[in-house]
Amino acid sequence: MPNNSINSMVRAGVAALLMLTMISTRADEAEVTDDARAAGHAVGSAIHEVGHGAREVTRTIGHAARDTVKTGVHAVKEGGKELKRAVKGEE
Repeated sequence: MPNNSINSMVRAGVAALLMLTMISTRADEAEVTDDARAAGHAVGSAIHEVGHGAREVTRTIGHAARDTVKTGVHAVKEGGKELKRAVKGEE
């Protein structure tokens, strides 16, 4: 997932540079405004994709952490049960 985020950021940068190049070569103010709007939209879309990818990564990390904690809690419970059995067996 992180690699996809980097790719999206690179694509956004390239799109912004292309749009800025187009803006600088045009003289008509209306066209410049339209090009600037299109560049902003392209960058915004790319940033949205990066954010979505980051959210997916954090969700995956969170799920893995939750599962690890569940496994640890289960192991502690089982260890406690074994200790209890051992103590009862000694008495």
